[in-house]
Amino acid sequence: MAKGMCKVPKCGTVGRLARGWCLACYEWSRSHNWADPAGRRRKNLPADGKCRVVEDGVKCTGDNYGNGLCRKHYDRQRRHGDPLAFKRLGHGEMQAFLRAAAHAETNECVIPPHRTGHWNVNTGDGFMNAARYVWILRYGDPVHQHVLHTCNGGSGANGCVNIRHLTLGDNSRNVLDRGDAGVQVGEAHHSSKLRADQVTRIRERAAAGESHQALADEYGVCRQTVTDAVARRTWRRLP
Repeated sequence: MAKGMCKVPKCGTVGRLARGWCLACYEWSRSHNWADPAGRRRKNLPADGKCRVVEDGVKCTGDNYGNGLCRKHYDRQRRHGDPLAFKRLGHGEMQAFLRAAAHAETNECVIPPHRTGHWNVNTGDGFMNAARYVWILRYGDPVHQHVLHTCNGGSGANGCVNIRHLTLGDNSRNVLDRGDAGVQVGEAHHSSKLRADQVTRIRERAAAGESHQALADEYGVCRQTVTDAVARRTWRRLP
């Protein structure tokens, strides 16, 4: 499919073309029995052929991709209903946000824009769990201990990094917190291929010397599934 500027007068959209039209004009014409898309109603199309969005007081200079928006803002509009909806904090802004979270005085959850779950942050030397990074900023490296949440039932599922909602614990405590918060574990996990009683028997037979491949063939799973269960990389809560 060719690329260029739509030949329909006053459209000005730059991108992939079909019959010399942009995809929006092409789809409109096709859905209207191949009527001339020049008669198509358009809203907010810029006269200069550039994106109409003004972000932080600066007008976007991207080429019009559709509906007066560049590709970036067009995708945001399509996915979130607002071309400015998904503007995340820059690196410097995020660092300032996390430093503030490390010394938070509020008891409310502290969550940056458009972040949920256990998200990572760029520390300059690589990526690290944001809650752990906040703990390090305040108290130093906890080494082998896990940084846990006390909010959201212990899951921290809303992306909170308030230092007042963080505490230290071991892996067992972390797994228990996840279970108490309703995080799927064991047979309830969506990707589970074995039952708890099967895992117990597999561990016993593997300890007696049976090969992982033979056990995998018997239970209808791949060898790695058996190996992970025996090594307790999975099913950690099972005695």
